[in-house]
Amino acid sequence: MDIARQNPVHSAPPPGPLPWPKLAYFLWVRGLRPIDVAEVFGCAAGSVWRYCLPFGHQSRRIPPADIIERICVWSGGEVTAADHYPPRMNGPLANPGHTSEEARV
Repeated sequence: MDIARQNPVHSAPPPGPLPWPKLAYFLWVRGLRPIDVAEVFGCAAGSVWRYCLPFGHQSRRIPPADIIERICVWSGGEVTAADHYPPRMNGPLANPGHTSEEARV
């Protein structure tokens, strides 16, 4: 049986680094679905799904601080608070080597 039949998450190519949040990629690489991690995060699977939608999607949500903290701990620090925001919003400190003028573009 091919992997796409076993897990429909794998029927599409992996989300690229943008416009998808890092959590979406983190889950995809591990073959996890929102329902698989919702209980660990302390929220509904639908909420996890919304956290993983592309930046700019009208249904996308940013998790509250307590859930962001659980995600950071659960992911071993691979998914951080800043990863829930588009990179352009993280400013020059998150993008070393860029001036503040470049960060606004």
